[in-house]
Amino acid sequence: MKAAIYIFLVLQVGCRSDTVSDKGISVGNPAETALRLAPGEGLTYSDARLALSEITWNGCVGTADLTVGLPAGDQIDLIDADPIPVPEGEWCGLSLTPDGPLSIAVMDAGVATEITLILHALNFSTVGDETLSAQHTVIELGGAGWLSPVDLGMTDGEAVDIDITHENHDVLVERIDRLSAIYIDTNENGVLDEDERDSLPIASPDEDEDSGEDEEDSGEEEEDSGEDEEDGVDDEDGVDGEEDGGDGEEDGGDGEEGSEEPEEDEDDGSEA
Repeated sequence: MKAAIYIFLVLQVGCRSDTVSDKGISVGNPAETALRLAPGEGLTYSDARLALSEITWNGCVGTADLTVGLPAGDQIDLIDADPIPVPEGEWCGLSLTPDGPLSIAVMDAGVATEITLILHALNFSTVGDETLSAQHTVIELGGAGWLSPVDLGMTDGEAVDIDITHENHDVLVERIDRLSAIYIDTNENGVLDEDERDSLPIASPDEDEDSGEDEEDSGEEEEDSGEDEEDGVDDEDGVDGEEDGGDGEEDGGDGEEGSEEPEEDEDDGSEA
């Protein structure tokens, strides 16, 4: 199966000849990228597979995006699959669109469990001046230690299978969204070695746009709250004014009382 996918991708990207470099000369890329699942913490994968509907190579300036569709239902072996050929062009990003769940079989101390995760589309952008062109890379799903026996309930020789109904499902999906990255495969063996992982990735996951919108909404709410507080201060001033007005009325009352005294004096004079 892995050979069939590799041949299909070779035929797909090999047919592309309309990409030009900055110098206007069509160039080919002998590069490949391998899709791998990051190792867990003290766990052994007996199987790990993911079906993709398409891979989109995001072009740098002057290069259009290229989407390559994959055969429906074909799964990529995330442990031992052949690398994916990189098409011609200058690529500053990559998007993976799942066509089914990520299926993982785990073995730990003789205990087996299965994990089925429904992934989001994974979008990567290169860092700085890096590109995904003309060099071998590894796309690592998750980060080293992203999965542990505790996540799987592997205690006392028992384990719990995880699917979309399990409380840890969304936690594990979020880790893959956040920790996945693309690294240079310096020895071109299709595996991310420790020294390669220790190097900084050349592409990281795009930030979640929804998160940015939530922050903006939060800022607007804070501004509204500030305006409400200011209005409250104005209201207090109004209360003070009413109190001052009340004092004025009281003072006015005192003045009226004082005006009655001269009338009494006039009466006293007439009697005299």
